Amino acid sequence: MSFMPDILRFGVALAFLTSAIHSQDEQHVPYRTYHTFTLKLKLDYPLHTLNDRFLSVTLDSGLLRDKWAHFDTSSKKLLTLARGLSPAYLRVGGTSADFLIFRETSDVTENIDFANNNSTENGGLDGGKMDLFNMTTFDWTYLNDFVHSVPGWELIFDLNLLQRTNNSWDPNINASELLKLSQKKGFPLAGLELGNEPDHYRHLVGHAIDPVVLSKDFDKLKELKNSFPLYKKSLIVGPDVTDGCLRKAYKEKYFIKFLEHSRDTVDVVTVHQYYLNGHNTNAEQFLSTWEMEKFGDQLDTAFGMLHKYSRDKDLWLGETSSAYGGGAPGLSDSYIAGFLWMDKLGMSARKGAKVVMRQSFYKGSYALLDFRTLDPRPDYWLSLLYKRLVGKKVLQVSYTDLDHKLRVYAHCSKDQSLSINQSVTLYAMNLHSVDVAVTLPQVSSSKPIHFYLLEPYGPEGLLSGIITALCSRQLETVDVSHVCTDMPNVDVIIAEQKVGESLKYNAEENLALHSQQRDNAKLVDILSSLPLGMYITSAYLHTCDLSSSQIIFRASCSQ
Repeated sequence: MSFMPDILRFGVALAFLTSAIHSQDEQHVPYRTYHTFTLKLKLDYPLHTLNDRFLSVTLDSGLLRDKWAHFDTSSKKLLTLARGLSPAYLRVGGTSADFLIFRETSDVTENIDFANNNSTENGGLDGGKMDLFNMTTFDWTYLNDFVHSVPGWELIFDLNLLQRTNNSWDPNINASELLKLSQKKGFPLAGLELGNEPDHYRHLVGHAIDPVVLSKDFDKLKELKNSFPLYKKSLIVGPDVTDGCLRKAYKEKYFIKFLEHSRDTVDVVTVHQYYLNGHNTNAEQFLSTWEMEKFGDQLDTAFGMLHKYSRDKDLWLGETSSAYGGGAPGLSDSYIAGFLWMDKLGMSARKGAKVVMRQSFYKGSYALLDFRTLDPRPDYWLSLLYKRLVGKKVLQVSYTDLDHKLRVYAHCSKDQSLSINQSVTLYAMNLHSVDVAVTLPQVSSSKPIHFYLLEPYGPEGLLSGIITALCSRQLETVDVSHVCTDMPNVDVIIAEQKVGESLKYNAEENLALHSQQRDNAKLVDILSSLPLGMYITSAYLHTCDLSSSQIIFRASCSQ
């Protein structure tokens, strides 16, 4: 049985190399036990090509009910952090979307009581009373102005599906009015959604909407959208069902019936996915390969349905994070959440999901930013590096690990084409209880290697939250604009090494010593001394046989 160590360092690294990282005959840490794996990359064509906005983010519509809380869109900090994740879709939706009413100025004060409305699969709703609330012209303008102030961001908005007449969605109640205003103001929309998790309505509001009826509602949305010249090219995105539709037979039938009847209407198919219940989970589950593999199975199920019933439309994760119910306090907002998040990005890309929308950019324990201070949490820095380093062409990487505890994903590096001698980015994690040696036969041996390492900051180790360390510097807001606009740069390069050069690392010393001690040890000292949980490397590859090229991944769990 495995347990978590007191400290786990989670490394996100970029390495440009045509050099052997570690040669077996130079190995000078014989006292360690290793599992050895050989990676083989298929470089002739990509498995998939992702959307430019593959990693995207969400805001919950309930933020408008909260009068935007501390989400100050004039904040230079907020705008800088948002730009760091460009390009991206911003999806505004969630449970509250079905209780949002657009009015130019007036407030909605009536309440609606529903039985059995405490959702457990929808990403955050709690309580016994559902309040209708108002989105004013000011709110709509505030939101759109924010999106337009972040280059590369595009808005996807979730309309209220529960505004119905005679068991049919009625666009004239509210949606038409909103789009008229939007077109008048020239607000572009990348896409429109209709409702949130309709397969869950019986639990949420006490009655269900039949999937065939739902498909007809989407037909009305398409007709409405196309009546506005500005929005003819906007996507119809849906149905935003829960992941129960990928693992429960009766919900699978719901999803299939919708797909069968909406294939000419919906442009992009969306499902939501959460691994865990935020109110009932623990740290070990955040390191669970069973949860990671189960998610892969769910994606296989989804693609099987799309292939059979929906003409192979693109699949997006329309809302997703570690744990539903707002996340797990102390876990979803800490360093340990990065394991599920990195694996979700890798698994989604490998299976072919085109977009992953992280719930959420702001608000909730799973948010990328702190609720009051807007300070970036650990998953923000992971997302930032992913955006900077990982390209949209997904590569096949083959190796054998029956335990699934070595998890490796490969892409062309950002802004690189798939051709010989181009840069490839690997990101991986070792969840074995012993160190792992990874051999890369295709890697050459003459170029420098760069590492970008994220580490937990402070005595909490694995459960460290809010602040992480990049190059053992505490990451604070003051660093954000520098990191976001100038990567790679000297402040975030830990190692630049060629074969024959060396770099010292002592687990008791500060990593800031790296730049002063590059000639005192071999790179393997870093990789075998760090309890490295996650790693991104990027390599120039060419056709040569260098079977000794090897990376050591320190165990992240121990027996």
